Amino acid sequence: MPRPSLKDTRSREILDAFTVCVGRYGLEGATLDRIAEMAGVKRPILRHYLGNREDMVAALIEHLGRAFDAQSDALLAALPPDLQAENRIDCLLAILFDPETVTDPDTVAALQAMVAASGRYPQARRVLKGAIARLLAAIEQELAVAYPGAGPERIAATAFGLIGIYFTLDALGPLRLPEDWRRSARQSATILIGRLGDSS
Repeated sequence: MPRPSLKDTRSREILDAFTVCVGRYGLEGATLDRIAEMAGVKRPILRHYLGNREDMVAALIEHLGRAFDAQSDALLAALPPDLQAENRIDCLLAILFDPETVTDPDTVAALQAMVAASGRYPQARRVLKGAIARLLAAIEQELAVAYPGAGPERIAATAFGLIGIYFTLDALGPLRLPEDWRRSARQSATILIGRLGDSS
């Protein structure tokens, strides 16, 4: 297997620095000087590896989409395959709401900044909606296996509620929420899933 090229490695380092800068200063405040300083490179290197500002924003959007997908894949891969369906749901909730699985605050803030800028960058809308849709579909699949009689509309609504709770915790994470809020969020998710077992 070939090793990643220096260009790929350096581009990823610059995009990681860009992510941190957007998370801390917003998209407009993530100046080329700040990005270069954070990446530990001279400013002309940014253009060499990623192009002009618009090219850099386009690359950042794809970078954030890949990071979101990787986090979703890791979350689902952490589910033990040999568990019964309902136990997999318990495990999924543990992973979603475990304090150790909180997303990096700079990445969360960068994602929020890109959502806010999606009116100017339709690519951000496409990439981020796609990443969320993939996570949503995976959670729907887990719920459908555990609750086969619930019906697709109830499964979809429950999955949406779960990721809504999860994203709210992530978005508020920089506030260092009290632990009982995280427990309440997990309890809300548990109650929501419990409704899938109701016959009504």
